Amino acid sequence: MNAKTGFVFYFDCYHTLTSLPPEQRGWLITALCVYAERVWRDGTVTAQEIAQQFPQLSQQAQVAYQFMTNAIWRDTQRWLQQRQARIQRRTQQQAAAAASQPSQEEQARRFREEAQRLRQLMREG
Repeated sequence: MNAKTGFVFYFDCYHTLTSLPPEQRGWLITALCVYAERVWRDGTVTAQEIAQQFPQLSQQAQVAYQFMTNAIWRDTQRWLQQRQARIQRRTQQQAAAAASQPSQEEQARRFREEAQRLRQLMREG
């Protein structure tokens, strides 16, 4: 299973981020990273659950966090759907490839027939 390796930070959040004091920016980004890492693994985790782990967030940072986690959740749901579609396509392709492959019995039969033809050619030659 492929792990999700990141999340998108949208430029429309830049002004909000830079309006926070540097310490709040750090806490906000840390909380966002924790949320983004957890939400793809556990679809039941909420942004509020993660926010409770960061009491250092100011009211302004909490509002920004809620806004940004909505985008993370939306993007993660899209990523999970795409990942599921890739898995299904791969499974279907593997099943089709396996179905088109001759069985071991069929391969053995073909080998015996080819060997028989070669022996016959060598006798005739």
